[in-house]
Amino acid sequence: MALTIVSNANQLFTGVSTAGGFSFADLRNLGFFESTEPVSLGSCFLDYNVGVGSDPFDPVIGVSTYNVGVPSTGSISPTDLVGVVRELRLDISGSGSKVDLKNLAFGSEQSNNIRKNVFISTDCVISSDDPNTAALSLTGGYNNLRLTISGQLLGAGGIGAAQNSAANGGKGGDALNIVNNLGIGARIQITETGQLKAGGGGGGAGQNGVQGSSAQYVCGSGCNGCQRSCRPGCCYDCGGGFNCCFDPCCSTYTNYCTAAGGAAGQGGVGGLGRGGNYPSGTLDGGSGTAGGSGSNGSGSGTAGGNGGAGGDYGKPGNPGSAAPSTGGGGPGQGGSPGYAITGAYGLAGFIAGIVTGILPEPTYGFTTSANATVGFAGSQQVWEFVSTGSTEMSIAKTQNVDLLVVGGGSNVVSGGRGGGGGAVQYRQLLTLQGGRYNISVGSAGQASSISHVDGTTFSLTANGANSSSSQGGQTIVYDGAGNEVTNTVYPSRGSGGNSIVTHGPEAYGGGGGATQGGSSGSTQSGGPCWKAYNGTGNECLGPYSANGGKGGNGLQVNVRISGTNEYFGSGGGGAAGESSNCNGPDCGVSVSQGAMGPGQYGRGRRPSGQNHGSPINATQGILVLKFLDFVP
Repeated sequence: MALTIVSNANQLFTGVSTAGGFSFADLRNLGFFESTEPVSLGSCFLDYNVGVGSDPFDPVIGVSTYNVGVPSTGSISPTDLVGVVRELRLDISGSGSKVDLKNLAFGSEQSNNIRKNVFISTDCVISSDDPNTAALSLTGGYNNLRLTISGQLLGAGGIGAAQNSAANGGKGGDALNIVNNLGIGARIQITETGQLKAGGGGGGAGQNGVQGSSAQYVCGSGCNGCQRSCRPGCCYDCGGGFNCCFDPCCSTYTNYCTAAGGAAGQGGVGGLGRGGNYPSGTLDGGSGTAGGSGSNGSGSGTAGGNGGAGGDYGKPGNPGSAAPSTGGGGPGQGGSPGYAITGAYGLAGFIAGIVTGILPEPTYGFTTSANATVGFAGSQQVWEFVSTGSTEMSIAKTQNVDLLVVGGGSNVVSGGRGGGGGAVQYRQLLTLQGGRYNISVGSAGQASSISHVDGTTFSLTANGANSSSSQGGQTIVYDGAGNEVTNTVYPSRGSGGNSIVTHGPEAYGGGGGATQGGSSGSTQSGGPCWKAYNGTGNECLGPYSANGGKGGNGLQVNVRISGTNEYFGSGGGGAAGESSNCNGPDCGVSVSQGAMGPGQYGRGRRPSGQNHGSPINATQGILVLKFLDFVP
């Protein structure tokens, strides 16, 4: 289906809505006010504000040819709003290639501050077959531009390196290119069906083989010349007697030639990157060619390496393979992927759809992860990641944060000892670069982590615990400019000791916490208690008691939405019980399971004691961000 572009402008207080008088419900139905906002005429004055820097401003009534006559100050009535428009909308459907809306989108309204919204419908597929041209481009001078993407924007795949070239693969193409001459970012929303896929990089060429070794061979022989000589007994007659003379060779010669080695095998062609020009098919590179055979004793050439595979959407291409014998040119490196978005932009909310490729730091605004719990601790917004597994978040602006990363506590215990607490990594006034981050929250025994998608800008991991010892932790306080002020390391802490009476009470040590070792178990007993009581009255000397050791304390931090100090990475309590043999007279055993270390996250397990108690499983990790400079 061909690409279809339809302009829409829904005017207020026109048509049937005026039949019974002016309906303020129109103001909400046509998007002038959100469903949670009160409708107010006082908010409907013409507003000339265009925003600050790269941040756009979205007025209720913006400047537009539709909105001429709306007062900007003084008094206002419903009649002043007849025919006004909240936004200009461009609906795009169907299929197209290398679409540039420069001459199609909003005309003379581009620089007006009325909202301009481009909708890419779910059935829309816009692709590119040229890595140097984005699938969709918006070039011009825009104020208050929005894009709602429910369809597909597919950049072109990068070209694979040619055979025998030793070259790198070509870069993938971009999905969306925004060139705004006014320098104001476009606000982008990616719905659940939306896909921004940059082209994958092309594969690198395989390494070329090596030419075979050369060799010398005999290619001719003969006499250097002859002279007349006398036969024996005829020497004095040689001058006049023909029969007495012959013509021998004075010397012979031999010619040698050099045979070239067999030709080097050629490195294979790189695979084509996935893209709008190549949506399916193999990404594999081509095979290298065999080396040529030698002749006259020369060596054969070695084979070339295979070309690297092209990258999938938004992924780099793979390098070519090395040749069996190194020395030839190459192999080439894989091409870089394209950009999902280029130009100034901000995100209007969660990225609900699919985005692949390089995504630069947004110029304004924030987007959170759907797995984050968002709240405030005072005036500072806090994101808490409490669902185990992996997710992604984006931060638009580089800023200072407090960051807590906690690994899962240990479910692995030694006998009745408590499990150790997971690692606790805490950073205060950390400067976190804007961009996309991978978030992982570990279950019991698993690590939690945060890392920038480029894998090098920033990463922090808190290991999970898998024994009765804790993983310790670390607190680093910065000065807000990237310099360390203090750096406190908490080493691994062990469990407490056990107290076990033969055939009697048993008490085990608590697991180690991030900042404190577990407490030891304790027992009270007058001696062993035998099941086979023989009536002498001295085998069971009670009373008996068993008290499991307390789990060690974790690290106490105030960073969550609750605004209170909490412990993280504490140890599990030690078990307490009694031997099965201990049931004679006066053998009643008072049993208390060890207290769990304080806190909810990253805490170790408490096992059950012999004949007493129920286990308490270890808890998962957590990741918390408190934003100190901006409100997302």
